[in-house]
Order: sequence, then C-alpha cells, then structure tokens
Amino acid sequence: MRKSLVVILITVVASLLLLNAVALAVDSDGDMVPDEFDKYPGRNDLKYGGTLVIGTYDVPETMDTLRTSVGVWMHMLISEPPLVESPLGGNIVKMGWIDWYDISDDELKLTLRIKEGVTFHDGVPLNAEAFATILRNRKTHADMYSIPLANVPLENIRVLDEYTVQIEQTKWTPGFYEEIRNESWFGGMGTPNAIERYGPEYGSTMAYGNGPFKLVEWVRGDHLTFVRNEDYNWAPGFAANPGPPYLEKIIVKIIPEEITRIEMLKAGEIDVIRDVPPSKVEEVSQLDGFNFWERSRYKLFYIEYNTNVAPLNELAVRQALNYALDKRAVADTIFYGRAEPAYSFYQSSEFLGLGAKQMYQYDPEKAKELLENAGWIDTNGDGIREKNGEKLEFELWSRLETYYKAIAIVAQGYWMDIGVNAIVTHLDYNALRDKVNKEEHAAVVWHHAWPYLGGWADWWFDPDSYPYPHISGLDTPEIYELHNAVVGSKSNAEFGETTEDLLNYVLEMAVGAPIAYPMAFMAFSADLKNILPRTYANRIMPFLYDVYSQKVYEENLAKWTNE
Repeated sequence: MRKSLVVILITVVASLLLLNAVALAVDSDGDMVPDEFDKYPGRNDLKYGGTLVIGTYDVPETMDTLRTSVGVWMHMLISEPPLVESPLGGNIVKMGWIDWYDISDDELKLTLRIKEGVTFHDGVPLNAEAFATILRNRKTHADMYSIPLANVPLENIRVLDEYTVQIEQTKWTPGFYEEIRNESWFGGMGTPNAIERYGPEYGSTMAYGNGPFKLVEWVRGDHLTFVRNEDYNWAPGFAANPGPPYLEKIIVKIIPEEITRIEMLKAGEIDVIRDVPPSKVEEVSQLDGFNFWERSRYKLFYIEYNTNVAPLNELAVRQALNYALDKRAVADTIFYGRAEPAYSFYQSSEFLGLGAKQMYQYDPEKAKELLENAGWIDTNGDGIREKNGEKLEFELWSRLETYYKAIAIVAQGYWMDIGVNAIVTHLDYNALRDKVNKEEHAAVVWHHAWPYLGGWADWWFDPDSYPYPHISGLDTPEIYELHNAVVGSKSNAEFGETTEDLLNYVLEMAVGAPIAYPMAFMAFSADLKNILPRTYANRIMPFLYDVYSQKVYEENLAKWTNE
C-alpha cells in the first residue's frame, strides 16, 4: 500500500513538473505551439486555412507587371512594392521587403537596402542585382509606364552591394516616390528577365512575383486562382501577421453582370463583391451576414472634347457645354446620390492645398449667352443653333458600359436644351480606343483613375501625347509653357505650384467637362475578420495579410482542443 502511494506521489509530482514546464513555455500567439517550436511566433496558426472567393468584373490584360498597360488590383496579390502605404492613411509608409531607405535632401537620390532571404515565387532571390534588373527592364521596355524612370539613366541605377540599390534622377520627376508604392507599375516586382527565362506565355499562364500569394491558374473569362506563398515572411510593418497569409487560397471569379454578382453573394457562392454598383448599394448594404465598406476613390468620369474638330474648336462652344451640365443632378441620378459632382479634372480634395479653381457651376442662361455672343443662333426654329450655314452639332461617343452610356444620354439632353445637337453613339471599348487613336473623335465619355497628381498632370496634359492620352489635342503656346514648367519642377513644392497653373488653364480652356467622382463600395462576408481598408490608389480591396475566416478559426480550435 505504501509503495502504491509512493508511485502515485511520484506520478503526480512528475505531472506537475511537466505542466509547470509547459506553462513556462512562451506561446505569444495563443496557438498552443510554444514559440521555440513555432515557425512564426506571433502568428496564430488557429486562423490558418480557408478559401476566399472574390467576384469582380475586372479582367487583367496580363499578370506581368512589366508589360501591363492597365494596372489591376490582382497584381497586389503577387507583386509587392518596396514601400507600402499604411491603411491608417496619412501617407504613413511601411517597409516590407526592405530594411531601410533614404531620400536625399534634393529628392533626387533614393537608396534602399533589401532584406536578406527575400525570394520570388520561382525561388529567384530578390537582391540588389535583381531589383536593378527589374528597373532597367522597366525603363527600356515598359513604354509609357516607365515615366517615373524617365530622368534616371541606366548607369544611375547602381548596385552598391549585394542588397543595396541606389537610384539617382538627373532632375526631379513628378510622381517618382508615389509610383514606387504601386505594385502594378514602377513598384511592381516580377522575376527578372522573365520573358527570356519563361517565354512569351509569362504573365498569362504564369507570373512570379514576391507577394503573399502565387498565381497557379488562369482560365480566361472565368477565374484566376492564387495560393498562399509559404515562404513569405516580409509583410509591411502595419501587418500583425509576420508570416504567410492565413488564407490558403483566393479564387477571383470574373462575373461581368452586376445582378449575377449580387445573387452569387446572397447564395454564398462568393465571399466578396469588389465593387458594388451604386444602384445596388442600398440593397446590398442591408444583407444579413455581410459587412459593407464605402470609401472615396480617384475615379473621375468626364467628357473630353477634341479641340481640333469644329464646332468644338471654339472656346465659347466648349465653355457653354460645360455651363449647361447640372453635375449635381447627374451625380444624384446616374450614381444614385453615391457620387460627388466634379468641377475640376482632379479629385477635389487633392486641390485643397493648391487653391485650384472649381469652375462651370450649372448655369444654362450663361451657356446660351456665350453661344449667342459667338454667333450661334437658332434661325429656323428647329431647336438647333446655326452659324454660317452649319448646325451646332457633333458626335458624342461612349463605351457600352452602363455609366458611360447614361452620361452620354443625359449630356445630350442638357445640351439640346441650349440648342446643341450631340449625336450619341455607343462603342465597344477597343473600337472606341482605336478611333480615338486615329483622331476620329469629337467628344468622348471617358474616365481617369490616377491615384496621384504627379504622373497624371505630366502625362494626361502632355501636348506632345496627342491623340492619346491628351485626346483634347489642345495645342497652344500656353499649354507647352505650363507643361514644361510642370516637368521642369525641381521639388514637390514647386511641382504643386506649376501643376495648379496647368490644371487651372486647361479647366478654363474647357478641354472637357468633369462630371462626377463616384464612391466605391465593397461587400464581404461577415465571416472574414481583420479587414483593413486600402487607402492608396483606387483599387478597392483590403490588405489580406491578416484576413482570416472565423469559421476556419473555430474549426481549428475545436480540432486542436480535442487532440
């Protein structure tokens, strides 16, 4: 009996010692794995797993960020720039795969050091030589999207040591530091010399970046599939999760029809609608089991005039057209009140510090006065003004998508009220772009979505870029002088002043009619946790470093507890 008690006592003591040892082990993330055995301490493995299905209308041209001509939000899954703007906003830049960076006092020289151990999805190291090669390729092959590198000679992209790169401009470049945060273009990372390495299919059947997810499948017109990058451990400083994403897989389903996307969301076939149409915001925001996210965006809908085509070559005609448009009414009807009327060519908040003009408030009487003073009179009573035997009419083209078509039709009505006949035609985007490039256009419903003022002011109103993107074709001594001042700026402060002058001038010259800035909306399953809004650029997607499924978390917790 005594022996049995001794054995029991020893067993209890041993158990207590074992429990004490376990209790002393540090488990900082609460995943039941002590930090000394945890690959990523601080990361809760109970959240690990799950598939996120996103419904979108976006179709990328390519997933190769060097060759893309349209940046898409999907690039952020596989391509990560060296600097990322924090979701906290306020231009708080967080570093991911670099240790530090330095900008010289004259803003001409950027030096950055890459973390050791960063790789692309195909195992190629992301070191100084790889980064420099990407920049050189982008400068020599990426056409118009190499603008931020325009003033960086190839010899000024220097490899200082295995992990340190220096980029030196010969003169200050608008948008240089903003664009290096863009994962689609200047800041986009993809395996160096990928076309030579993998052939022309690179970017379509495969694309290798440095981001938290890998592209594994692309079925054109149907879906793209991304899986977690297990080697990823260089998330930006705002991410709580230092290791690979919690989500195991992301499926992006291409669903062009708005109603279909919403029905699939209701049915649980997709977890996220990336861009809810304004007409459906009220309905979707009230769905049970879903959260709703609303934010302002940079996208501007506008009508641009070809100033080389009669009668739009007359300033008075263009100004009258602008005064005749009730922007507030357009925003409230076409966008269901989910947009702000636009009175300049760039998002209004961007101009708060610039003192830029807000012009062409709705004034149909002013519009009629301008036309009459310019000699445009309705002499035969048919409702259309004439001058020198020519009717005041022109063609107005739009894309086939809903909002472009609606803007064209509404503008046509407003202009008819002042005696102007706009002949509306709706065209496929590729056909429209082709006609614009051939300078066949008169007026076009268009949009821009530039996330920063620098590149847009430089690129969009470069008078040497006619017919695209400077499709107004305004060709005056003043615009050359003002544009030269913008691209010749020597600092950010000087750029602000010269840009104000340029944009006020093109606004006064009525090269087009700004219409509206629509809000952007995203609906997502309430099962998704740690959704952090993306505040930079107009791509309405959350950062996905910390996002996890509550359902997966509970399933893992139950499984681990039972084991």
